Amino acid sequence: MKHLYGEVANGGFGPHGGLAPLVKIVEKFKRLTAEPQGENGEAWPAHLLPIVLSDPGLDAYDLTSGKIIQWNEELLDEGPAHWENSFRTVASSLETRLLDWVKSPRPADKTRDITTNASLEHLRRTLPVLRAMTRDEREAIGVMGNDWEAEMRRAHGIDPNDLTA
Repeated sequence: MKHLYGEVANGGFGPHGGLAPLVKIVEKFKRLTAEPQGENGEAWPAHLLPIVLSDPGLDAYDLTSGKIIQWNEELLDEGPAHWENSFRTVASSLETRLLDWVKSPRPADKTRDITTNASLEHLRRTLPVLRAMTRDEREAIGVMGNDWEAEMRRAHGIDPNDLTA
């Protein structure tokens, strides 16, 4: 952490909106340790330094083990016995957490993949219906020409000669 904040950046990168700037980390730690956080008056663990501030909850750096612990504040709504269960280890180290983040698909890539898959699934369902129609029926709904199927495949980014789609 010392290397990251001293030589790379003052937060702003990483999972769930990124590592917080040092000032925000100190402010959050002071707020968490100033008064009990648990339903039964449980104190915030002094060895957990909040580094990623998400809503709800946060990711904390365990100063004793180096692990990254995620705190899910919403689990406290399930009752006072859930204080311990609101914490879970998400990475064995900060390095591991950042490497997992770097290797994970970007949200834009995930969205593109979901959209592409939905579009392809729609095409797979539509083609048999259109094939069963006469040319006049297809033209009545705006599907024109002899090459209509190849054009639809091209429009969806599929090789028109690929018979599996």
